[in-house]
Amino acid sequence: MPPAPVQKASRVPVVVAIVVSLLALGLAAAAFFKPQRDAAPAAPQYSDKQVADAKKNVCDAYTLAHRATTDAGTLSSEDPNQKFMISLNTRLAFSTAADHLLAAAIKYPEAPINVLDASRNLAFSYQRIVLAQTATASHDELEPLYADSDNAVAQVEKACG
Repeated sequence: MPPAPVQKASRVPVVVAIVVSLLALGLAAAAFFKPQRDAAPAAPQYSDKQVADAKKNVCDAYTLAHRATTDAGTLSSEDPNQKFMISLNTRLAFSTAADHLLAAAIKYPEAPINVLDASRNLAFSYQRIVLAQTATASHDELEPLYADSDNAVAQVEKACG
């Protein structure tokens, strides 16, 4: 019997493997030599006028928020229904004031950091008061929150100068 014909191995898989290897090597080299970007973008630079205008706007937001919470907090009545409505109105004033302060801090990031931090701290303090009041916290639980709020108000007033 004659020997079986020998089939030559196909070179296609070898050629494909070499081409894929060369492509991978090329991509790796390109990635290695590609300039890297900074991890953090540079902080934006603001003009003195932009900073002053932003400070004024954040401080104006505080003035409006403080007026709303003060006016709402001074209302009183002996009528139980009116007392309930005043309570709701006070919570609404504090909640809205907190939202307004946070929105101003977001809208005017160019304001000085001490003004932004003080405004955010006051907003957080107002939110804690609303949550505690909504949870019908006792007078003993509310007093430290009110003291924190008073300190936060003093910080904002100092920062706004």
